Amino acid sequence: MGRERRAKQERREQHRSSSQKEEERHLALSLWAVAFLDLLGYRSVLAKLDKFPLPDDPRSGAALSAAFGRAVKLRRRLSREVEDFLSASETVPPPDLSHLPPETQRMLAGWRKVRILRSPGPDHLVLGCSLSPTDGHFPMRAVYSLVTTAASAMLFQLIIGSEDPEDTLPLRGGIDIAAGELMQPENFLYSPALTRAYDLESKHAVYARTIAGPRLLDYLTAHINTEDQTPEAKHNRVLASRIAECFFTDRDGAIALDFMGKAMRQYAQGTDPPKMAGQAWKYVNEAHSRICATGDFDVAAKYAWLIDYMRERLPMWGVTP
Repeated sequence: MGRERRAKQERREQHRSSSQKEEERHLALSLWAVAFLDLLGYRSVLAKLDKFPLPDDPRSGAALSAAFGRAVKLRRRLSREVEDFLSASETVPPPDLSHLPPETQRMLAGWRKVRILRSPGPDHLVLGCSLSPTDGHFPMRAVYSLVTTAASAMLFQLIIGSEDPEDTLPLRGGIDIAAGELMQPENFLYSPALTRAYDLESKHAVYARTIAGPRLLDYLTAHINTEDQTPEAKHNRVLASRIAECFFTDRDGAIALDFMGKAMRQYAQGTDPPKMAGQAWKYVNEAHSRICATGDFDVAAKYAWLIDYMRERLPMWGVTP
């Protein structure tokens, strides 16, 4: 019996070693851009729900269940709104290209195709895109979609709190680039880009802002300054410039996503910018006042940053502070 068990163990180890080597042979590393978006203050929300044992009193139990339901709603809404933004951008009708040669039509149609990874976590959401082109994926367009989706989510998180400040939480995040591989069958991205983006969010953002990492900025600068005059390079230059315009230099020198800046104001055409900005402004002020009343001035400082940031941009959105 002992000899049989050893033989089975050796066969398992050989199979495992063979599978691992086969997997390593098929690794196809590429650079990935990753955005890590965190619900600011969500861990505190969950901490208040950490009751053990569960309350025996029916009224307390019902209150805890209701609080859990609200926490779940906060988390699910972020995923849904990101899906909605990406779906809307993917279904925008393409321009009429019928007057162009067939080869040009195919090229331009290919430049619109992107694949964006969505990976939810307990209090955050990860968006990612490969920087390697394929027939169904144009990297610079994907980075543009990733950045504008993150900015739209940051604004929408503020808008939905206009009726009840407890109905939402602001977003804080980081975006950067590193090598990685999307592994199957789990469809999970293995990449230090995740930790780089997380470090930007957790260690450097501080306020309700999303910080751009140095590699992302270098990637955009390289495409903006390229001397390549091919049609694809020129298109990349235009898109990279548009992406760069979605960021601004904050007072402390950090490069942050300008979710209410000029670029995103133009992106919001066809909606109701004054209403959107007015609702976001209402929420931020009410949430700031409510948190100040609790004496939690560390958290209040994060909302004070939002107030200062938004105040100078509101006129561009048709709102008087």
